[in-house]
Amino acid sequence: MLIRCNPKEPRSVTTSQNNPSTIETAIDSLRADSIYNIANTLYQNAIHYWEMDSTVVCCKEFYQVLGLLEERFSVDNLPEIEQLTKPDRSIINLLQRTYKGQGTQYSISLLPEATSYFYRQALAINKKYSNSRKSFGSTLFLIAYGFDICDSFDSACYYYDSAIRCFENDSSELNFRMSVSRKGIIDYKLHHDAEPVIHDLKALLPHCSEVDNQDVELTIGWIYKEEKQYDSALVYLNRAHEKFEQLGLSDMTAKAQTIEYLHEVYEALGETEKMNEYARLLAQYPHAKEAFAPVTSELTELFNNYIQEKQEADTLLQKRQTQRQNLLIGAIILLVILALGLVLWATHKRHKRTEADLREEHQQQQEAFDQQREAFSQQLTEAQAALKEKTFEDLLKEVKTLYDKADPSREGILEAFNKAYPDVYEKLKSTYPDLSEQERDLLVLNFLKFRIKEEAEILELSQNTVMKYRSDLNKKVGKSPVFDLLG
Repeated sequence: MLIRCNPKEPRSVTTSQNNPSTIETAIDSLRADSIYNIANTLYQNAIHYWEMDSTVVCCKEFYQVLGLLEERFSVDNLPEIEQLTKPDRSIINLLQRTYKGQGTQYSISLLPEATSYFYRQALAINKKYSNSRKSFGSTLFLIAYGFDICDSFDSACYYYDSAIRCFENDSSELNFRMSVSRKGIIDYKLHHDAEPVIHDLKALLPHCSEVDNQDVELTIGWIYKEEKQYDSALVYLNRAHEKFEQLGLSDMTAKAQTIEYLHEVYEALGETEKMNEYARLLAQYPHAKEAFAPVTSELTELFNNYIQEKQEADTLLQKRQTQRQNLLIGAIILLVILALGLVLWATHKRHKRTEADLREEHQQQQEAFDQQREAFSQQLTEAQAALKEKTFEDLLKEVKTLYDKADPSREGILEAFNKAYPDVYEKLKSTYPDLSEQERDLLVLNFLKFRIKEEAEILELSQNTVMKYRSDLNKKVGKSPVFDLLG
């Protein structure tokens, strides 16, 4: 029993308008429109061959459609809905229909791998753009059915259950009823518990139209046959057979299954005439696998070539992307190196300039310091000279005062000198140890600018003696030894 799929009823992809605003976008939109027109013509050719049961030619046309559309969009990298132009929405819609049609062709030919692949591609587009649970459920049912006809029961049950949840028990949906019906067959095959399965299937019959209820009746009749309830089996199998004949449906495999089941029931009941009648009818319908055997290898080769070409294209695209990334990384590294070199050069120049500025500033500070030190030294010298001058004047005044008294004394003059210049007299002793005390005193009095007469009176010597001492001292120590000791 095969699914009857109408490829002429596509589901639209829900998108929002995106008006092109640039010349580049307009050109790209025209290109997309051209791609769609060519691909849609090929798609219509495929549908024509489908209706003529030319499976291989139909699939070849579908592959040409995919070759055009997949150059525009990849299921693994679909754009966001807001980015789609009107031609792009048409392309994605056609791409999804082509995946479904190709999946159906391979499911009819009992090739599970290709069937699952194309239905999954259609499901990926559905997930990306459709908010309709029913549309999602229909695609899940197709995937489940592809596993079902190839006896992959675990996978089939998983997708049937997913589809049933999407339809939310809406019995008015054909694919919901088909999901329940097909899953019931699997449940019976796995668990052989007929009662709940038949109960669920009979509950679907009131919701079935005249076109689709024979599938459910065929399933119920088959379960009754397996349970050896032949009378009940005949009721439902005969109904299904009459529907197939009356409606002129072209589901060859479903018709053949109905006749085969009736033949088995009449054989079990021992009704030879009826058994032979259905045996003659059954001879007109070859077994499904035998019917598709001539095209199976060719369809498999087409699918393998398609997958290989996609892988090669993906590998080439990845290689190009890697090359672009490497070039980009190389350019970035070069720019970073150049930028780093510029930064280092600018830093070096700044450091050199800073060093020059620091040297200049240091030199200016040193010159200013030297000038300040020289000025301070000069001020200090002037201050010391002023201090000495002041001290000498004070001393001279004091000595003059003492001299003006009736009894000027040598001791008073030396005491005043030692106050003004401490330790100078002792230095005079140590520096010139050969001098006599009178000679040392005379040097002090000369330093204080006493006249010869005054020196003679203070030292209690004659003027001639003082003059002789002065002449001898000039030869021994020079004219100003006291000044030298003060320095």
